[in-house]
Amino acid sequence: SKQAVVGYMEQHVCKNLEETALDEVLTVFTPLMKMEEEIELLNVRLQKGMGSAEELIERQALLNDRFVREGGMTYRSRARSALLGLGFSGEDMALTVGALSGGQKAKLQLAKMLLSGANLLLLDEPTNHLDIDAIAWLEEFLINFENTVIVVSHDRYFLNKVCTNIADMDYGKIQLYAGNYDFWYESSQLLVR
Repeated sequence: SKQAVVGYMEQHVCKNLEETALDEVLTVFTPLMKMEEEIELLNVRLQKGMGSAEELIERQALLNDRFVREGGMTYRSRARSALLGLGFSGEDMALTVGALSGGQKAKLQLAKMLLSGANLLLLDEPTNHLDIDAIAWLEEFLINFENTVIVVSHDRYFLNKVCTNIADMDYGKIQLYAGNYDFWYESSQLLVR
């Protein structure tokens, strides 16, 4: 589909190791941050009488509507919530990317991908590096995700919680099952008998 926006965890996409963990996650909202800056600039120009008030107000109204519609009022809290849900403390969010452990960097990448606005998520072993609380948060996020998620995982408990369909790939053949991991397991055992 032309509307498909694929989200997957890239390796080494944290470009600035001096950026804080929170600021790194906020980079997925760069268009909103630029819009916010322009709205502020328009406010300053209006206050100082710089330019046509009518044109400035019209542009400001358009930007404000778009900013709100695209999640501008909540993007900072969504970034914090994702990091908290994945196990970052407030202090961890203030650490630079360079100071994070390998597991924390993986969680940071996962948070960025989940918040990216993608409508098709490709997750390869997403529960690696996550503790029980972070797995529970991720399960809830994916259950409430309104688009498509493709998960490759060996974590059957996770698969039971988040999957509604299973694709069993074996020796070049794919068999589809409408259900979670337990449904697949029971159904596939019937085929073996």
